[in-house]
Amino acid sequence: MKILELVPGDSVAKMACVCAEMRCLASDDGLWKHKCLEEANHLVVNRSSVSWKAEFAAFWKQRQKVRSDMEISRRSVTSPGIIAQFRRQRRQR
Repeated sequence: MKILELVPGDSVAKMACVCAEMRCLASDDGLWKHKCLEEANHLVVNRSSVSWKAEFAAFWKQRQKVRSDMEISRRSVTSPGIIAQFRRQRRQR
């Protein structure tokens, strides 16, 4: 179990798909609590009975969405130089 604590959470989740024994190891709630505290340390859970695996999955999905949104924003921002060049080309037509 100590080795799994060193592996990133997304890799632990992928490992759970390998076989029943790995799925059993990867379903340990203590492991997912450790992953939440390690990778999502800002996560605050006020419930006494919590599924740490579900909390980590929700955190992971949100993080992936934020990264995707940032990538889309980065791609959609154009350089002022490109806009000026486009305007010059339009005027020349």
